[in-house]
Amino acid sequence: TLEQGGEQRVTIDSNALKQFAEHHQLPEIPNLTSKAAEDIHNALTVFAAHPSNAESWGQLGRVFQSHQYPIKALACYTQAAAHDPADHQWAYYMGRIHADRFEIDQAIEAYERAATLEQDYPSTFLALGNLYLQQGNPQKADASFRRFATLRPQSSHGYLGLGQIAFDAQNFETAIELLKKSIAHAPEDFRAHNLLGQAYQQLGKTGKARQHLAIVNRLNRRDELSKQIVYNDPLYQKMLESNNT
Repeated sequence: TLEQGGEQRVTIDSNALKQFAEHHQLPEIPNLTSKAAEDIHNALTVFAAHPSNAESWGQLGRVFQSHQYPIKALACYTQAAAHDPADHQWAYYMGRIHADRFEIDQAIEAYERAATLEQDYPSTFLALGNLYLQQGNPQKADASFRRFATLRPQSSHGYLGLGQIAFDAQNFETAIELLKKSIAHAPEDFRAHNLLGQAYQQLGKTGKARQHLAIVNRLNRRDELSKQIVYNDPLYQKMLESNNT
């Protein structure tokens, strides 16, 4: 039995919770005196009403993931996928967790499943492009970034990834054109300016190189060097919104 007590604090009968978790083969529930208690309580309440529902498992996974319990979240997403194997979001969330844990091969495997199930969700292909680059597979990275750019032509990220591939292949003219497209959509993304400056340098165009490297320095002085140009990812945002603390 799950009990809510007080106006802002949630208390749960630990023995009842243990029995409940074991009965439904849930991952071990963390200490519910933490700030995550209310969110986990709410997710468990929904789960108790619909224990065979993929979304119930998935929402519990989102709560665990948002509160930094990645292994518990993976267990829930695995169950969600078992209940609804056609829904790409469970594989997507698993890919995100593996990527955050630097488990590149597992992340790619999960994202590839997500891409097979849903070929029009841009963030899957952006993630795959970056992971393929880390894996040293520019051909697959190129295809993924191109798919992303097709789905989101107004985003800088696809052109940045393609520019990186062209730069690494020493196709500097191609890299310059792609990076200029990236900057057109995200003028203050220091990564594109930095790479563009290096591409101009490789071609001996030192004036243009200095221009873009100066922009990188300016952004650095404004404490923006670590700023990421974040692409709006609805599934990721839905997971973050599961954390109400």
